[in-house]
Amino acid sequence: MKILIIDDNPDILEILSTQLASLYPRAQIYKAQDGMEGMVHCRSEKFDLICTDWHMPHVDGEKLLITLRHQSSPNLTSTVFVMSGDDQVESALKKFQNVFSLGKPFDLEKVAAMCKRFPKAA
Repeated sequence: MKILIIDDNPDILEILSTQLASLYPRAQIYKAQDGMEGMVHCRSEKFDLICTDWHMPHVDGEKLLITLRHQSSPNLTSTVFVMSGDDQVESALKKFQNVFSLGKPFDLEKVAAMCKRFPKAA
């Protein structure tokens, strides 16, 4: 399993990578510090699960999702969890398939429950 975590907050990157590594010890976990770096990873790798922040500098979550869902993307069908404390993100996500909201703050139980709901991410 390959997982990509994209967030401009280094603490969130570490916390989420630690949580996901405990849930999926065999997973290869990649990290990106902003949407632009995340897009670079997505051009060369196919990920089973992508966890991305919504509000980031350079390339935000929405621009990233539009790029990921482009026909030529290797991540066209990847499961994506969008992390945000913004309630309005839910409505923005409705136009994307296989994209789900993971509200901040989150803990291991919340991440585990979200992952278990989607077999592709397990």
